[in-house]
Amino acid sequence: MCLPKTELVAATVMLDKEHPIFPAVDPKDKNSYILGEIGTHKIVIACLPSQATGKVSAATVANDMLRSFPSPDRLFKSNVVHVDKKKSCKICCGPDNVNLVKRNLRNGADPHIHNGTIGSADDVMRDAILPDKWAREGNIICFEMEAAGHFGTLR
Repeated sequence: MCLPKTELVAATVMLDKEHPIFPAVDPKDKNSYILGEIGTHKIVIACLPSQATGKVSAATVANDMLRSFPSPDRLFKSNVVHVDKKKSCKICCGPDNVNLVKRNLRNGADPHIHNGTIGSADDVMRDAILPDKWAREGNIICFEMEAAGHFGTLR
């Protein structure tokens, strides 16, 4: 995700290979995308709207991006401490993904509803030791980052 013009040009120039401009897959997704590759990595670039920077705009763009590009996340075991300044989390996965929690595939694509306290932060949690402690002490069911940005888009 980038700011229009300068950052978009810089992000696009970094691509080893650029694909045709891509319209959003989901009709609710208002973003336009630039697709490409850097090495073996598939890249999706979306821009914040002109004159609309900040958390609310970033959260809106990110939320719409997930409509067209859903992605499975990795769940690391809570004792794994992530290596700083690495471009990829792959090194943290360990050999044969030994540091990942093995999860069963979900039956169907229907959402699951969870009810409880959500912890909010404005920074990346590099490991799960402190969040696990907070979860036990505060009966917190999950943690998220920057949800405050979504409040400007709720109607």
